[in-house]
Amino acid sequence: MIRLPISGVRARWRAATGHDDIAVADRGAGLAGALTCVNRSVEDEAGSLVDGMALPVGDLDLLVVARRREVRGDSFVAEGTCGRCGAPVDVRFSLAAYADHHRPRVPRGGIQDGNGWWRWPRHEVSVRVPAVADVLAAVAADN
Repeated sequence: MIRLPISGVRARWRAATGHDDIAVADRGAGLAGALTCVNRSVEDEAGSLVDGMALPVGDLDLLVVARRREVRGDSFVAEGTCGRCGAPVDVRFSLAAYADHHRPRVPRGGIQDGNGWWRWPRHEVSVRVPAVADVLAAVAADN
């Protein structure tokens, strides 16, 4: 089980099936593809499928990194060329170290109000962490 750092949901990946692979391939890369994969394959503690649209984007990202580590190992290796000078570029890093470095942290004084809302009474500010649904709606908006 993975405890998602923003929502606090405890989740796990089900074993992948060929149907899951086809669904993900049909949906494509990016946030929409990750959402399809999570919606088909991630369960909560009770064994119910997790609603990826309701998850904060950072939690969905962590699930994808966790799945990548499970399937292909902790080491991420990429090769390419610099878009500016054409020089070869090799990148290698640990996905566990990456996830730890990018782990969400609550700024000092933040109080969780529930349903994804946080407040800072001293500054009279409240915010809600964007969910996947928020980001997809923003991408689809004309303005």
